[in-house]
Amino acid sequence: MAPSKSHAILFCWEAFVSQNAHGRTHVQDVVTAAMAFLSAESNLTGATAIATERPRSLIVAAALWSGLPIDADPLHQPTVVIRPDKPIVGDVQTV
Repeated sequence: MAPSKSHAILFCWEAFVSQNAHGRTHVQDVVTAAMAFLSAESNLTGATAIATERPRSLIVAAALWSGLPIDADPLHQPTVVIRPDKPIVGDVQTV
């Protein structure tokens, strides 16, 4: 289904927070991923950390399985995967 003014768009992306990017807590990892996404937002294609010839999108597979009315064409299109290099600095406050 092509985007239009009458249909909402759900943009899904994945974070790959590992090795040197790990913080002390899962909350720090989430903030690290979110900040890396914001930094890469203007060039998401160039920021994608995973490159393969024929990917399988688990996001699209889950959407199809759930019954969402979408085309299966994106099933083999790359998903945006952001992989930060380092964790955020400082403590994260949760509310």
